[in-house]
Amino acid sequence: MRQYLQELFIKSANAADGLVESGLKNSAKTARLSTKASLPQIIGNILNYLLGFVGVILLIMLIYGGILWMTAGGNEENTKKAKGYIVNSIIGLIVVLASYAILRYVYDALDIYILNSL
Repeated sequence: MRQYLQELFIKSANAADGLVESGLKNSAKTARLSTKASLPQIIGNILNYLLGFVGVILLIMLIYGGILWMTAGGNEENTKKAKGYIVNSIIGLIVVLASYAILRYVYDALDIYILNSL
């Protein structure tokens, strides 16, 4: 009886595993995601995530510079520091957007599909 229950448990676990795997593959297919990513796609995804992360950091810096400027209270030193944060974060955002545009151009020119394309 014990062996029968063990075999039943193993068979049901294998069946459930197969259902989950096929469900994930169907979901990926519906979302038009590749289940087998090539090296250029993986590199493109990493660069997309990295550029997005840097963009968020720069946006936080821009907001911090604005708050710093609003709370400067006429203090020239704090105002100058806030302007530096704002200018540097805007320059950084421009660099991030330009690098994303270059990345998209190169990948489109090489006809490589990036999974996280807009």
